[in-house]
Amino acid sequence: MTWLPQEHALLALPVRLGRVCLVLTFLVCASPLALADETDQLFASLAARLAYMPDVARYKLARGIAVEDLPREAIVLENSGAAATLAGLDPTTVSHFFQVQIDVAKAIQMRHMNASDKTTAAESIPDLDGEIRPALDRLGDQIIALLAECLRSRGNFKTADRTAFDRALERSPLTATERQQLFTSLLPVRLRD
Repeated sequence: MTWLPQEHALLALPVRLGRVCLVLTFLVCASPLALADETDQLFASLAARLAYMPDVARYKLARGIAVEDLPREAIVLENSGAAATLAGLDPTTVSHFFQVQIDVAKAIQMRHMNASDKTTAAESIPDLDGEIRPALDRLGDQIIALLAECLRSRGNFKTADRTAFDRALERSPLTATERQQLFTSLLPVRLRD
């Protein structure tokens, strides 16, 4: 702070108060934008995770691998529960949210497999274990971190969030019913008590 002679200190008071008001106004006005950004990032991460499912389906189809992989699902659910606990989230609600993601991902894969021809060159498909799954794991961790950020900064998700959710996932391979299932599974996600 700049030193001012005593007679000028009172003159500087309105300037200091003006700065304080400006900072407070910025913080209050910027908060909704920051919250919308976190929420948008979360929904975009969900969309990005689901966008990998056609490649997963192509990989499995080209190699004759079944869509359902129960050991892998168990790993994803165990990891999501553990990561949720570390992030301060209720692991039960997060695991349910990830189970619904798995269920809709399998539905996307089945639709894609049924609509694809089996002549896709295996070389043109990203490697499931080397590329796709590590990306899905990173996105899963990102989703959990963003869930925690959103819940801490804005509180629980509400039905009013559906518009932003639908906007973020409108180009995803989800059907309207699957989008509803996924959104509904998000609503109970909570911070750990």
